[in-house]
Amino acid sequence: RAQNSTPQNGAVTASFIDYYAEATQLKGHEGSVNGADFSPDGKLIVTAGVDRTARIWDFSGKESTILKGHTGSVRSAKFSPDGQRIVTASFDGTARVWDLSGVETRLIASLQGHQGKVNSANFSPNGKLIVTAGEDKTARLWDISGVETKLIPSGKPSVYASLQGHESPVYGARFSPDGKLIVTASADKTARIWDLSGVETRNIASLQGHTDTVWSASFSPDGKKIVTASDDKTARVWDISGKQLAILEGHKNSVYGASFSQDGKRIVTASLD
Repeated sequence: RAQNSTPQNGAVTASFIDYYAEATQLKGHEGSVNGADFSPDGKLIVTAGVDRTARIWDFSGKESTILKGHTGSVRSAKFSPDGQRIVTASFDGTARVWDLSGVETRLIASLQGHQGKVNSANFSPNGKLIVTAGEDKTARLWDISGVETKLIPSGKPSVYASLQGHESPVYGARFSPDGKLIVTASADKTARIWDLSGVETRNIASLQGHTDTVWSASFSPDGKKIVTASDDKTARVWDISGKQLAILEGHKNSVYGASFSQDGKRIVTASLD
């Protein structure tokens, strides 16, 4: 944890005030681990690895399930809001949806359509949609609401919408808290906001200001602001009209991630420095 202090020059600094001891090590992947996510109830963890698997663990560190099937590095693995499903994104060009509600975890859908690597996948707040971000310069929206009872032929849900407009690979895509908007982050130095509320999904704002790749973009808890992280060593805060509100400077290397606190009053940034 950090304690804020404000010197006379107005800069905010943080002082180390606590130490968190390591609780558990999750050992099992063969190679690097690309990401980890808690289940909504905090009892399970899913990890994504370069060994082409995702793995589910309990909090004691016991490995319960290995999700096999991808033929490339698994870049991300995320729980659905109800904790009953997991979506994995892979460099094999697919995302996969896994069901945890039965006795055994099973693959229930393969999301195929991107022309190249899939960099991330996330559920909508109601768990009925998934948005994927691809190396093919698109993000894609998938409807999985009926996937258990009525699969598209060969078990592949159809693309609900293809979000096109970026000029370079898309590295991240996330829903707003109310599920009505999506923000995408791209190597074309921009983030874009997409409106899902109409008959057709449309791009309503382009967040321009970064001078290098934008690695991530995420909404504030109230959905009114967005924070982006970039190779240009900054994070930036925007409103949903696309107006830049602040530049967060100070890092000496690429900023790979930035997210709001639960009350929306603070932002944490992560950098290669």
